[in-house]
Amino acid sequence: MRSEKIRRALVLLALPLGVYVLAALIITWPLAARITTHAAGAGWGDSFEVIRHGWWAREALLDGHNPFDQPLLAYPDGFTSWLMASHPLQYLPPALLALVFSPLVAFNLALLSVLVLNGLSAYWLGLHLNGGRRLGALLGGLVFLAFPAVQGHLSVGHLGIVTLWPVPLFTLALWRVLFERAGWRSVIAGGVWFALAALAYVSQITFVLLPLIGLIGVGALLWARRQIVVPGAAWAEQPWLRVLALIALGGLLLVPFYAPLLSDAGRAEVRGIAEPGRVAFSADVLAPVSVSPFGPLDALAPDYTRDVLGVNSAEGSAYLGVIALALAAIAIWRRRTTARIWALVGLGALVLSLGPLLKWRDEPVIIRFEAYESYVPLPWALLQELPLLDATRTPGRFNLATGLALSALVSIGAAALERVRRREAALALAAGLGGLLLVEYQLFWPFLTTDARQPAYFRDLARQDDVRAVLNLPANHNLAAKFALYQQTLHGKPLIAGHALRRTPQNPALLALLEQVAGADAAGGVFTLTPETARYLLSAAGADRVIVHKPFMPDAANALDHVRAVLGAPDYED
Repeated sequence: MRSEKIRRALVLLALPLGVYVLAALIITWPLAARITTHAAGAGWGDSFEVIRHGWWAREALLDGHNPFDQPLLAYPDGFTSWLMASHPLQYLPPALLALVFSPLVAFNLALLSVLVLNGLSAYWLGLHLNGGRRLGALLGGLVFLAFPAVQGHLSVGHLGIVTLWPVPLFTLALWRVLFERAGWRSVIAGGVWFALAALAYVSQITFVLLPLIGLIGVGALLWARRQIVVPGAAWAEQPWLRVLALIALGGLLLVPFYAPLLSDAGRAEVRGIAEPGRVAFSADVLAPVSVSPFGPLDALAPDYTRDVLGVNSAEGSAYLGVIALALAAIAIWRRRTTARIWALVGLGALVLSLGPLLKWRDEPVIIRFEAYESYVPLPWALLQELPLLDATRTPGRFNLATGLALSALVSIGAAALERVRRREAALALAAGLGGLLLVEYQLFWPFLTTDARQPAYFRDLARQDDVRAVLNLPANHNLAAKFALYQQTLHGKPLIAGHALRRTPQNPALLALLEQVAGADAAGGVFTLTPETARYLLSAAGADRVIVHKPFMPDAANALDHVRAVLGAPDYED
């Protein structure tokens, strides 16, 4: 009996854990070799921003403060970010890891960990769907872990968005309640997983949870009607009522985290980060057949893939892959009812990911008829105007649900490997398919990392007690702001600007004035203030140090000359 329990534990955890750790290290290589010096993701992504917020969450927790209060940003008033409070799983895990490791290492480890957990949870879903066939479930979990849509967000440091491990577990509970008449224990578990998925990032509700609920429900109505209403069963035992209870429980658990967004401050923060981009951040119709031109198969990538992924690889990656599609076809052939439902989920999510307008090679398709021109509207053009959905701008994220559906199909189809008589041959075939799948799905090779090493000056600045706050220039440049946030983890001083998400809540008139006095006027470089007046205004704002980010200055040479005229020679320059 004991040996059987040990064997079962190995099947459920140890074997897939080893496989997925190896897979996570491969697709992020050379991150493991640079884990103490480089941040996962490209420099134009959100990695440095997320590292900073994880660092601050650690500092706040150690001091007994609310980690979502931001007294070190938007000096002197600071602010509370209710949006950050709505997805704590993006910040609290790296904050806890930062109790042992540096904030940089903690962030890198958190990214690697969620990849492994994503694979494990999809493996457990696959085991349930394919009747316990381990090799099939292993390949299914590998699809979800490495799916290009996940790698796209991984490449820009979207830790919250790639924290998907609660989603397969929620889906498993939903499936059991809807099709297997599972009891209230599954309802409660499903509600908890629903809430945890939403607490990883708010957009998971719109782009992952809702399509899974809706499309699996539609599939059940089309191909398993008898499972929806059970004749003679008490109302409390009806599957569809239990599904509603599951969703209601998940929503109830989210109330403490999401209710503040309905306050005046919460609504103002949401409005403050609103931006367009529904077409730009949609997937191209060619995305499902666009192997990455930046990965190991770049020589085989057709020319159109650079148009499809060249400027939208983070939000627009959706390559399905030859191996995964072949195994999915086997699933549809062998398990028609179950596979059809998952095929509907995958196809439905893929269509929604195309956004409001059809795009071909990253340009909206235009239809011309006589003297008239029109774009081609898609279903999301209508759905995006519904309440709550109207705040979204990144339809490409529906492909995270596409990846889970394809993972389920692969788990079912690859179960055929268990029919290979020789165990060694089955293992070799599974290993070969898994390796080819990773090569086929690799979005970037080598994986993008950014050098996070900073000058010793910032650590020296931390010891200077006379510094009230730091002004980073340019103050309204998105990338400069991310570097400024990361540098705060080293010097620990308040920032005149700084943001929780996307842009600073600091008074824009103040920032415009300070940019001018420091020689960074974006309006044309005309400086009308005397050095004495400039120094007075900087001092009045509390800006005792000015950090100029040269690569992001509109006219760096003239701006630096003016800064020197106002403040004298720099303490440090590189």
